[in-house]
Amino acid sequence: LQMQWSVALEGGPRRVNHAAVLLGDNHIYSFGGYCSTEKTQQRGSPIDVHVLNATTYKWQRVWSDQEQRTMGTPPRRHRRLRAAVMNEVQRRGPRLNADEPLQGMRRRDSPESDDEMEEVQPAGGEDVQMAVSDHEGEGEDSDMEYEDARRDPMEDDDDDDDEEEGDFVPYNHFHVQGLQGADLIDDTHEVVPYYRYGHTVVAYGGKAYLWGGRNDESGACDLLHEFNPVDNVWRSLATKGRIPPARDGHSAVVYNGQMIVFGGFEEQDQRFSQETFIFDFESATWSEMATMGDRPAWRDFHTAVVIGDDMFVFGGRCDIMGQYHSTRDVYDEKMRALNLKTQKWRVVETKGEIPSGRRSHSAFQYDGKMYVFGGFNGALNEHYNDLYEFDPRTEFWTKLDILGVPPSERRRQCTIVANDRVYLFGGTKPSGTTTSFGTVQVSLTDLSDLHVLDLKPTLYQMAARAICSSKLGRDLFRKRMMFLPGLIREDLMNRIDPVLWTSKPTSTTTPTTRQASA
Repeated sequence: LQMQWSVALEGGPRRVNHAAVLLGDNHIYSFGGYCSTEKTQQRGSPIDVHVLNATTYKWQRVWSDQEQRTMGTPPRRHRRLRAAVMNEVQRRGPRLNADEPLQGMRRRDSPESDDEMEEVQPAGGEDVQMAVSDHEGEGEDSDMEYEDARRDPMEDDDDDDDEEEGDFVPYNHFHVQGLQGADLIDDTHEVVPYYRYGHTVVAYGGKAYLWGGRNDESGACDLLHEFNPVDNVWRSLATKGRIPPARDGHSAVVYNGQMIVFGGFEEQDQRFSQETFIFDFESATWSEMATMGDRPAWRDFHTAVVIGDDMFVFGGRCDIMGQYHSTRDVYDEKMRALNLKTQKWRVVETKGEIPSGRRSHSAFQYDGKMYVFGGFNGALNEHYNDLYEFDPRTEFWTKLDILGVPPSERRRQCTIVANDRVYLFGGTKPSGTTTSFGTVQVSLTDLSDLHVLDLKPTLYQMAARAICSSKLGRDLFRKRMMFLPGLIREDLMNRIDPVLWTSKPTSTTTPTTRQASA
């Protein structure tokens, strides 16, 4: 069966140079990245985490346990005026202990003694539900971004009887504006990674492991962080051995209980890398792999996948000066393979429709083959939205002709495989060109869309595409949609009316030179 682009939705997190991973069978976690329209984060601000439900296509902002302890009370389910919320903040002042069921309140600067506590009993004996709980909801409140399953017994319902209902306002500003570095409790600074881009995330043992990346305030990072999706807790791992220099734009894959890191741009020495490092999860030890053979040139923003015992590396940005950055980019279209058993590099003599050299593209492995989507070639000033398939058994490249409407040309996006489908989201695309002193400059627009590629379309997916691609099918669905099961109805609605949330137009500027070059 031929692959097909089946779903195109708008309104997810607007992120560029982020990193994502599948945890479990159905949830895709996206970590960090930047957005040119958001206020520049302050030094030490925590990384943001979003999770996508691969069945409903709904995004959810996840607050880590450490952020919850700093922010205090989770927001409430019911709608309230901003003035009412702020009055309550001024009246009560304290924060609730979010680590336990609601037992009472404590001021942040007060001693933890019983006589300093003002007792508040849970409504109906229910536990406090964290803001990271399932907030998809039903009915008119389903669009709320944050929830609390309990209502505050201290609140007098009669006070708001005469007030006009307003937009949902969380309990305190953290839930709207996010946390800044100075807001975090002291013992969480080293535990929660600061916001960044150009990092990598891999899955191992049901947890996510984040390494590398940088931002313009805090620079690059060489700490390894672990995220547990069960309780949304970050942990900074105490590693030993030869830790790789801090960098961004590298690749990371998992092989036999180890994370393999290759390439990237080292911030301290301002050089591209061609070295390969290993992190052993069991011993928490770093080491450099003493590779043999024809190593790839120094590069960053390439892609790597593991198929069998080989790590295949494609694309990336090299420089005419080798390991040092002179802004004279070189783009390599050769495929490289590192045998992870023999630790030997080789150049793969590929055939077929070979993709042009590119960087900031995305790649994934499926059914023993490597796939490459999109990217950017700075030498040619070209963005791509093509999809190529590489078969390592025949060493043959094929440019795929996919049914449906493909995503726009872009770079710095994420692609994750789950349940025989590819979920592609985010990135940045060209939105126009300007000429200044003879130099052509490309304006960029950050993206918040989600596209789904069916790798092995089922009969239902083929029928859904036939219905949604014709006016007659769409009209019939709108008339009969109430008789369909909920999941099928929602899936077809997303295919026909691809809007999740309303979103504001983005700026066409990119904030920093380093971000623009990524």
